[in-house]
Amino acid sequence: MRLTRSACVWIATLMVTVLAATSVDAQSRGEVQSLLEEGHSLFAKNDLDGAKSKFEQALAMDITADEALQFLEKYGYHKIVAMSRDEDLGKAMARVAELVHTETRRRERDADAITQQLDAYFSTDDMEEEMRLRYTLANQYGAYLAPGLAERIGASELTVRVKAIHGFAVLSADAVMPLCALLHHEDGSTVLGAIAALKAIKNPAAIPALKRVAETGTDAEIQRAASGAIAAINPQENSKSAYELLVQQAERFYLDSRYMHLTHHDPVIWSLTDGKLGYTDVHAWALNELRAEQVLDAASDLPGDDTMAQILHTSASLAQWAEYSAVRQRAQDEASQNELRIEEPKMRSIRNRARMLSNQNIAGVLAQAMTHDRPLVAIGALEVMREVYPAGKRAASIEGPLSQALTYDHRGVRFAAAECVAYRNPSSSFANSDRVIPNLNEALVEAGGRVALTVFSDQENQNNAKEKLRASNVAAFNIAGSLDALHAAQSYPHDLIILSSKTEGMLTSDLIARLRADYRTKSVPILIVVDNSEVVAAKADYQGFADDGVQVVSYSVDPIRLRNDVINPLFESSDDARSRDIAIAGRAAEAIATLASHDAGRDTIFDLTACERSLVSVLENRSDEVRIPASRAAGILAVKAAEPLLIDIVLQGDANSVDVRVAAMDALGKINYGKGEGASAQFVEAVKAALSSEDARLEKVGAESVGSANISPAVLKN
Repeated sequence: MRLTRSACVWIATLMVTVLAATSVDAQSRGEVQSLLEEGHSLFAKNDLDGAKSKFEQALAMDITADEALQFLEKYGYHKIVAMSRDEDLGKAMARVAELVHTETRRRERDADAITQQLDAYFSTDDMEEEMRLRYTLANQYGAYLAPGLAERIGASELTVRVKAIHGFAVLSADAVMPLCALLHHEDGSTVLGAIAALKAIKNPAAIPALKRVAETGTDAEIQRAASGAIAAINPQENSKSAYELLVQQAERFYLDSRYMHLTHHDPVIWSLTDGKLGYTDVHAWALNELRAEQVLDAASDLPGDDTMAQILHTSASLAQWAEYSAVRQRAQDEASQNELRIEEPKMRSIRNRARMLSNQNIAGVLAQAMTHDRPLVAIGALEVMREVYPAGKRAASIEGPLSQALTYDHRGVRFAAAECVAYRNPSSSFANSDRVIPNLNEALVEAGGRVALTVFSDQENQNNAKEKLRASNVAAFNIAGSLDALHAAQSYPHDLIILSSKTEGMLTSDLIARLRADYRTKSVPILIVVDNSEVVAAKADYQGFADDGVQVVSYSVDPIRLRNDVINPLFESSDDARSRDIAIAGRAAEAIATLASHDAGRDTIFDLTACERSLVSVLENRSDEVRIPASRAAGILAVKAAEPLLIDIVLQGDANSVDVRVAAMDALGKINYGKGEGASAQFVEAVKAALSSEDARLEKVGAESVGSANISPAVLKN
C-alpha cells in the first residue's frame, strides 16, 4: 500500500492541529485508545490496510502511542513477506537476511553519503524499499545516522516522524545515548519523538533521562509521555527520584566499562549545540567516565544530596588521569606519544578537580574505590589526601578509609596509604597503625630492588629462598598454589619467577608453558629450584625450556653465587630502568626520613628501628632518588649497619654523584656523633676523601662530620 498525497496532507494537517495543543487531554487519550482497539480488530480480520489507517490516526493524536508504532513496523514485515511469496525461496531468504543483517563492525561516518541515503529513505513511499533502506542504513552507518534522524523526529508530517522513530528503534541500544541528549531539546515535538523512540527501544538505560524530563518538564504532555515511557520499560523505577536514578547510572557508567559501549562505532559523546545533535570523538579509555560526567551534570540541576555526585565526579576524574597515565606509559610509537603529550594539560586539569574536594569527600572517594576494587583510583585519592594536607601539621586522628587502605590487597594502595599517614604523623595509634612501617619497608625493598614471585608449598623452602634472595636485593613474595600463582604472575609485574620442581595444583612444566603463553609473563626469567641430587635430572627434564629463559638451580646454592652467577647475568643486558618502581622506593625513603626528622624519630608513634634493615638494603641501589633520602634517614636514626655502605659511597668518588656523597657523608657524621677516637679508620678515610674534594659542599659536610664525631684534626694529618 502507498499513501496518496491527499492522505499525507490530511495526516499532516491533523498532526499540526494536535501538536498545537498544550497536552493530550483525557478525552483525546480515550479517542487514541478507541482507535488502537479498532486497529487491532481490523488486524484480526486480516484487514492490514484498514488497521494501518487506524493506527496512523492514533499516532497523529499521540506520537508516543507504542502499540501504533509497533504495528506499523510489523505492517512493513507483513507486506514484505507477502511480496516475497511471489519469489522463489532462495531469493526470499536472501532478502530477509539483507534486511536484518547487523554484524558487529566499525561503522562508516561519511556525512554526504549518510545525507544522501537518508533523503532516499524519507522520500520513498514504497514499503519494501523503506524497510530495506532502514536496515541497510543501520548496518552500514549505525549511530552516525542519529543527527540526520534527529532533524526529522520532530517534523510536522507524521510519516516522516514515524520513519525517524523506526530508524532510531532499529539502532536499538546504540540510539539510547543520542536520544537521551535529544530530551534536552527546546522543541517539544522533537522531545516527544525522542520519548517515543526510547519507549519503542525499551532499554533501561534511558530511564534516568526520562525521569528527569518527567520531573522537570514544563509541558504536561511531555511529562506524561516520559512517565508513560518509564512505565513501559520498567514501572518500578517510577518510584525513584530523577536525581537518585541519574547518580546510580553515573556510578554504573564509571564502574562498568562495558555498559552501553558496543563495538559498532568509534567512541563518541553525544550532545546538543544550538539545537543540533552532534558527537565528539573521545578516547575509548575515557568514554564511560565522560558519560558518567554528562549524567552527573544533568543531576546537578536537580534537588538532592550532592555528596555522592561529587564523590563520583571526582572518582571519574581520577580514573581518567590513571587511565591516561597508563596508556601513555604503554604507548610505543612516537605519533601516539605526541598525541598523548598534547592532551596532558587538559588531563592535568581534570586530575586537579580532586584537589577541590574537602578531605571528608576525598576520603569518600577512597572508600568507594576500595569497595569497587578500583586500586588506581584509590591510589589517586590517597595521593591527593597527602598533597593537600598541611605540611608539618600533626593529625589528631586518621580517617577510617585511610586506615582501611593500609591492609588493602593491592600493594600500591597499601604503600600510598602508609605514605599518607607518615606525613600526617598522627599523635596516637589507630586501626591498622601497625601496618604503616611494614608497608613503607615493602615499598623500599620491593621497588628499590627487584621483585620475585616464589611458588613453594613448603615453608622451609620459602624461607630458604627468601633469605638467599636478600643478598641479591630481590624481594620474594610466595604463593603456594600454582593456579593462584599463575593469576598473581599475570596480574602484578615481577622481575623473576622461582618455582619448585613440585608445584601444587599443576605440573611445573604445565605452569611454565602457561606462563610462556601469556604476553605478560612471556619474557620473565624463571628459576626452578631442586635438591642437589636432582639437578642433573631436572636440567634434562626442562631442557626444552632452556631457550625460553628457564634455568635449574640447587637449594644449596650459596647466596653470593646465586647473585653473581645466576641473577645478575639475567639482567645485565636489560635496559629496564624501573623508573616508576625506583620513584616509589624514593618516596618511601622520603616518608621514613620525614618521620625520623621528628626529634630523631622519638616524636612519633611508629617504631622506626624496624626500618633499619630496609634502609641498609636500598643503599646498594644505583639510583640517587632512593639513596639520598635513605642516607638522610639512616643518619638521623644513627643506623650503625648502614655505615659500611655509606663509606663506600663516599670513597667511590666520581663513580657516585656529589649529591649522594654529600648525603652519605652527612649521615656518617650523625652515626659517629661524639665517638672521638672510637670512630673507625674507614670513617676517617671517608672524611679525608670529602675534605680533599674539589666540591665545596662535600668539603663543607666533611668538615662538619669531623666536628660532629669529635675527631681530633691531628688524626686527619696522619
